[in-house]
Amino acid sequence: MRTIILSVMALMLSTQVAMSQKLAFIDTDYIFSNIPAYQSALEQIKQSSEQWQKEVDEKYQSIETMYKKYQESRSTLSVENQRKQEEEIIAQENQAKELQKKYFGREGLLAQKQTELLQPIQERVTGAVSDLASDGGYDLVFDTASDAGIIYSNPKNDHSDEILQRLGYK
Repeated sequence: MRTIILSVMALMLSTQVAMSQKLAFIDTDYIFSNIPAYQSALEQIKQSSEQWQKEVDEKYQSIETMYKKYQESRSTLSVENQRKQEEEIIAQENQAKELQKKYFGREGLLAQKQTELLQPIQERVTGAVSDLASDGGYDLVFDTASDAGIIYSNPKNDHSDEILQRLGYK
């Protein structure tokens, strides 16, 4: 019986603590869709991406044409000329892969352009969210457009160090 009473009291206390936290939510998709500079940046990125993809596609098309010509003339070529043409095709394929990596790789031009154009706008939005949370006294701000959910949390509610101490870490 005593355990039940203590459990009910703990539940009531945790509910009261949860209720004392002030929450807000935002929709970053909606916010970004209403910022003209963000939409313009997305359009610039799209145009660059399409241009670069066209260049890569043309390179691969050229290689395909080169390979078909090689296949058609292969039987008339000497072993040495076959080898030279095969090496040239392989070299062209490697160049195409490098071009693709240059444009679309992890640190390629597309990623750089996204960072250059979008990051400043995203940082302004993040700053505005922090200001909103601070001015409004919000402990948590949720983003309804994001899988992550929480876009801002008040550092005073972070008890990570306390958990580490309880686990014996400093």
